[in-house]
Formats: sequence, structure tokens, C-alpha cells
Amino acid sequence: MVAQTSGAAVDRPEHANMYVVLDVTLDPLLVPADRVQPAIVRGKEPRLVLQRCQEWMDSFKKYDDKRVLCLGTDLDGRSRFICRFIRPQKPPPHINPSDPFAIEAAARYVSLIPFLGDSELWPQLNDVWCTDQEFLTMQCGDWEEHSILLCNYFNYIDTYRQTRANSGYSTFDVRSYCVKVDAVPEGEIWMVLRRDCKTGHCEFWHAIQGACFFVPFREPPTWLERMCPTRRPRGAAGVASRAAEGGAAGEEAALKPRADEPGL
Repeated sequence: MVAQTSGAAVDRPEHANMYVVLDVTLDPLLVPADRVQPAIVRGKEPRLVLQRCQEWMDSFKKYDDKRVLCLGTDLDGRSRFICRFIRPQKPPPHINPSDPFAIEAAARYVSLIPFLGDSELWPQLNDVWCTDQEFLTMQCGDWEEHSILLCNYFNYIDTYRQTRANSGYSTFDVRSYCVKVDAVPEGEIWMVLRRDCKTGHCEFWHAIQGACFFVPFREPPTWLERMCPTRRPRGAAGVASRAAEGGAAGEEAALKPRADEPGL
């Protein structure tokens, strides 16, 4: 195939792909909607719990960050304390907690459940939180449902391993949490933070994709290191300097635990 560009012929291979690049702008620009805390609806939580939740959320109004959340709306339209959704959940029978790859198998299983936003399921409701059983019964859900189910599977697997003396994990203290993050290109989503409480190493799990992002623990710089930037750090804090000195190889080492710093 021969392409004509500015009067000159340019040879292109027959298998070359063709792309159309568009640059789209909007006028006026779209403004993100302000996040509004759903109104508290009684019926599922004790009145004292709802009162303390309201006081706690009111204490954050002076800050610009509006992502503080402690109550969610269930399928009945009632306010629920979101911490109640987090509890160890036994994974399906084909996922053996003693399997070294049980964590990856659980992430793969959850990622296979279809994603469907709340606005498509319940247009009249703002944001709905489903239990694990409700999520599995509907066989679809959004960020919260996927992350909660995966977090509960992780907590069950890690607890099972830690309580088995011969499992090789008895010295580990690994816990999982659901966290709200700003991701690219998704924006504001929920992920699962799996943290080794002894080493400080963390894993961020994308429940929809089943992908894992490892974040090693790094000691904060000491006073001497802040005053003398050229001083070579030692220990865990030296991973960053080794990465800068070692180029691509050093960067890869910074993203992986060393032999004396076991990962999760």
C-alpha cells in the first residue's frame, strides 16, 4: 500500500493498522456534581449509633474532602453502618484456603461477576449497598459489592492460614480493608487494601479486574537524611535510592520485596 503525504509517496506495510484520533472539547465544561451524604433513614441501626455517626460526619464538614462515609443505604432503603458489611466470608468450595494461590483464585472469581452500576439497577436510589448474599444472588453489582466480597474472602483466607500452625503463615498478621481511591482512568472507585501489619507491605487489589498493585513499606527519612539529601539511606528507606541509582532494574527492585523483606 502506498500513501500520499504532502506530495511524497510513503510506503506502508499491508498489515499496518489505521487509526482515527479525535480531540473533543466541551463548552461549557462539565462540572462534577457535589457529593451529598444520603439522608439517614432509621429502621436497621440503633438510634444511638445513627446519632454518633451523624456527629462524626458533621465533624468533617470544615474540611474540603467530602469522601467521609460511614453509612450506606441497603436494599430496603434503610441506613446501615458500612462496617457491618466487612466480615470474613468463606470462599466457594473450589478455592482452598490452604492453597498458596488462594488469594489470586478469589480475586479471579470475584472479577468474573458482571459489573452493573446502581443507577442501572435502581434509578430511584442514589447508592445502594448489598450484602454478600444479595450480591451473589443478583449476580451483578458495582464497586462496593465487588470490593466487599473480595475483602471478606481475603480476611477468611488469611485468618484460616494464620490459625494453622503448620501452614507457614502463622507468623504473619495480614488484614484486608475496603478503601476509596482516585484511580486513572476510572476516577473515584473502591479497592481492597491487603496489608501485612508486621512488615508494612501493602497490596491494592482491583476487584473488577482482579489486578494487584504491590506497594512496599518505606521508612520515613530521618532528620539527618532530610538535612543531608546526599546521605545514602540504609534499610527499608534505601529502596528508593537504589531504584534511582539502578535505573529500570532498580525500579523493578523497588516494587518487589527483597529476600529479607518478605511480601504478602
